[in-house]
Amino acid sequence: KLDAVGEVLGASGWEPPSVIERARSLKEGHHLVFKPVGSKAGGQVPIEVHFRLSSGVGSGLQTEEALQRVRALVVDGERRQVLAPEEEWVYLASHAATHAFTPASLAVDLKLLAEMGALDWERVWRVADRWGATLACVVGLELAEALLGWRGPERPWALRTLLARPAFEPALVWTGLHGERERLSQWVTPLLLAEPWPRGVVTVGRGVRRALKRRARARWGDRVPEDWGA
Repeated sequence: KLDAVGEVLGASGWEPPSVIERARSLKEGHHLVFKPVGSKAGGQVPIEVHFRLSSGVGSGLQTEEALQRVRALVVDGERRQVLAPEEEWVYLASHAATHAFTPASLAVDLKLLAEMGALDWERVWRVADRWGATLACVVGLELAEALLGWRGPERPWALRTLLARPAFEPALVWTGLHGERERLSQWVTPLLLAEPWPRGVVTVGRGVRRALKRRARARWGDRVPEDWGA
């Protein structure tokens, strides 16, 4: 299916990732990025084609399991398939955590979904536990409360949430280092919220490797092999 999607996007003016980037994404990531080139895609934004739910915080998210509980919604007159609200809430919290809960609209999404209907919170926490996303969900819930003056449901208690929440309080979120989607708080996110903890160490290592490669290519250009650090 990825090849078929790539052919359609390529014919429409989006350039696929290099062979090396594709192989690395399939091994470590959760999406392929197609960049707009030429007149066909002029003025358009890159398109991300996802093949799994997450590869960051909550990388235990089970795509197959989540798709078993999809529901149908009618949006703008068209029928759409969406995740069940409990699975979607866990996914949104994991996605927000991967991006260090920045921008604040990510916390707003958590609040809005929680208020749209009666979520089965016992199921939310069971799913979060299976997917390795409990810490992300707890911290996301507390940040949504702190930022939006909202009171959410009861949640599991964990020592690491007491250590994690201060790292994402507004003062650090607002002063994070922005540029190519890198922020100061993103570097500590995997260490604080990834489950199990060694997975966070691996994620930080990948981030350091990629940052070094970008800096090396910015300085030395094509003298840095494309597969360096792959």
